Amino acid sequence: GMVWDVDEARFREGLVKLRKYRRINGHCRVPDKHEVPCPNGGPSFKLGRWVARQRAKHREAKRRGLALERNGSGLDVGRIEDLD
Repeated sequence: GMVWDVDEARFREGLVKLRKYRRINGHCRVPDKHEVPCPNGGPSFKLGRWVARQRAKHREAKRRGLALERNGSGLDVGRIEDLD
């Protein structure tokens, strides 16, 4: 279907890949350079960079006293640490 919110779609894609990483590795401490190959030969998903960006966004929001939450996903971006 049509993707109306690219940022939300990218977030959900990252979340799915992080959950799979956790199932396989038992933690969410993804190395910065970790990439997930695309099954159809397209560009790989840079999961390590994605996780680092989500955590940085959370730290910045927390520093500013803001709450970052992804509606519908049931996961606050900062709670990625909680998955460990």
